[in-house]
Amino acid sequence: MRLSSGKKYPVREFGFFGIVGALATGIQYLVMAVLVQAFGIHPAPASAAGFSISAVVNYALNYRVTFRSTKPHAACAPRFAVVSISGLLLTFLLMLLFVDFFGIHFLVSQVLTTATVLVWNFLLNYAWSFREVPANN
Repeated sequence: MRLSSGKKYPVREFGFFGIVGALATGIQYLVMAVLVQAFGIHPAPASAAGFSISAVVNYALNYRVTFRSTKPHAACAPRFAVVSISGLLLTFLLMLLFVDFFGIHFLVSQVLTTATVLVWNFLLNYAWSFREVPANN
C-alpha cells in the first residue's frame, strides 16, 4: 500500500510493533509475578524491574526487527527512551481522564488507553526514534 505522496503505509512495521509490544508486556508481567510470588518482593519495585527488563527487550526487537534500523544505538536509544516516557505519561493522564472524569471502568479505560498509547508510541518511534535519513546524493 502507498500513500498519495508515493510513500508506503508502514503496515509491516505496525504489525511487528504490536507483536513486540505484546511480548515486552508479557515479559514485564512474568518478571513481576516471579519476583512477587517466588521472592516476596513488593509489587511496585517488582513491576519496575519487569518494566526495565521489558524495555530493553522492546528496544532491541524494535531496533532490529520492526524498524530494521542501521542508525547507531547512541542516536536511537535516547529517543526511544523519550518516546517510552511520553507513553508512560500519556497512559497516566488518559487513565485519570477516563476513570475520574468520564467514570469509565478501569479495565475498559486501560484497554482504551493501551490502544491510544500503542498508536502514539508507534508514530513517534516510526517518525523519530528509528527514522532512517536518506544520504544526500
